[in-house]
Amino acid sequence: MKEVRNVNLQALQLYIAVVEEGSFTKAAERCFVTQPYLSQLVKQLEKEYDVQLLNRSTRTLSVTDAGEVVYEQARKMVHCMEQTKVLLEQVKDVHRGEVTIAIPPLVGTIVLPQLSKHFRERYPNVKMNLIELGAKKFQI
Repeated sequence: MKEVRNVNLQALQLYIAVVEEGSFTKAAERCFVTQPYLSQLVKQLEKEYDVQLLNRSTRTLSVTDAGEVVYEQARKMVHCMEQTKVLLEQVKDVHRGEVTIAIPPLVGTIVLPQLSKHFRERYPNVKMNLIELGAKKFQI
């Protein structure tokens, strides 16, 4: 099998739609593309992978064994790309969550009001929980 170079994520997403819909026409409608474009894209995938992905007849469309392999792998790749986006959003938005601070009463009345104000301004999406503990109970 030759080296695959020109397959893109959109082509795989559209191929997935063809397999799931069992029809070029229905998949084209689902994906808001033309049926000829979709048909050409699948032909390009077949050429790139050097295998027949679909059995086409005038009435039915069925997936070949090779087409099933591509379908399953494409679903995994698309899922992986979607998960990558989710994970990157989480990394970019690290200023969310919750923090709990335990403090002795004296610190709470002297230092905490100003500290809390600055913290809230800088991290508005972080929930701050304060626990006031007596000096004897406070341990690090």
